[in-house]
Parts: sequence; C-alpha cells; structure tokens
Amino acid sequence: MDDLTFEQLRDIFDFFDGIYAYCDQKLEDTPSVDHIIPFSKNGTNTASNIVICCQRCNTVKSNSSVVEFACNNVEHIITYTECMSGLPREGVRDMFNRGVM
Repeated sequence: MDDLTFEQLRDIFDFFDGIYAYCDQKLEDTPSVDHIIPFSKNGTNTASNIVICCQRCNTVKSNSSVVEFACNNVEHIITYTECMSGLPREGVRDMFNRGVM
C-alpha cells in the first residue's frame, strides 16, 4: 500500500514528539512532511518513508536522500539518528565522535 493515512501521519507526529527530525528544533505552526527517499528516486508515500521536518530543512534536502543530505549536513544526521534510534542523544553523539557511526 502506497497511501499514507491520516492516522499514520498523526502517529508520525506523535513519534517525533514535537521535534523536527533533521534539525532538532521544536515543531512550529507549519511543519513540513518529507519523504526520506524522494519520489524522484522511487520513494513511496508510506509511513516508513515519512518524517516531520521544518520548511528550511525540507528545502535544503530537496530531492536528495537522507544520506546525501547528511553528507553535507553532519549535524542533521546526528539529530535524525537520535530521533530514529531511540538511543539517548549523548550516546549517539558519542558514537559519532568516536567514529562508530
């Protein structure tokens, strides 16, 4: 199934707990829904391919993948990894600093 439901979108908002996925800023009035793998690169409109981000990050990411975006924005991928892994933020940062991730 390639159609994101309202319930799934609400669950995604709940998952990120009021924080944007890429920049760790607090959700504002106009969050953006981003496709982790863009449609232009065969991404799907499914819950597993959606994150909540700010307009700026979505614009900068454009049609690049999360990996491509992260290569140019290291701080963003640390934040994204923290959100998606469920690991404590300091733990993820420590792993990046030690070269584990």
